[in-house]
Amino acid sequence: MLNVIMNDVTLSEKERARLLSLNSYDILDTPPEEVFDEFARIAASIVGTPVALVSLVDGHRQWFRPM
Repeated sequence: MLNVIMNDVTLSEKERARLLSLNSYDILDTPPEEVFDEFARIAASIVGTPVALVSLVDGHRQWFRPM
């Protein structure tokens, strides 16, 4: 994935930096983690909603952390 990001001439510098940053977290396609669940519960509580999501968008898909 890193090679694809670096060699894609259609990406702006900001988009390339965003994708490289997302890739560096190594978080896509990982199992649920309690810290994200807690973050979502806090966010939902603050804004008064029953559910909150964290959406991650890479170069080819949108992925939601299960919350």
